[in-house]
Amino acid sequence: MSKCLRIDTTELIPGALVIGDTGLGVLGAGVPSAGQHGPAYAWDSVSLQANFAGKEYRGTIDSAPAALQLAAAENTSFTATGPDGSHAVAWSLYEDGVYVGSSSFTVRFGP
Repeated sequence: MSKCLRIDTTELIPGALVIGDTGLGVLGAGVPSAGQHGPAYAWDSVSLQANFAGKEYRGTIDSAPAALQLAAAENTSFTATGPDGSHAVAWSLYEDGVYVGSSSFTVRFGP
C-alpha cells in the first residue's frame, strides 16, 4: 500500500489542523459512478461541477440512523446493512477544501 502525507495551508475543517494519509479527498475522476448500492453518494453533486475530474472532493457523513451499519470510503463509495425500510443519511461536500453544501441520500432494504 502506497502512503503519502499532505500538509496544506488551507483548512479543510475550519479551526482544525488535518494531517494524515486519508480523509483529504480524491480527484473527481476517482468518485465512482456505480457500486453495490448505486453510485457513490457524492457522484450526482460532483459530476455536475465544471472540470470535476481535476478537482479534489471530500464527503463527510453528518448523520445516519443508528440501525444502519454504514461504512463510507474516502472516494464516497459505501457499503451498508440494516433492517428493511428506508434510511436517510445526511452528508456534506467539500471541493478543493472549500465547503460546497449539504445533501442527503436514502438507502433502502427489503421489498
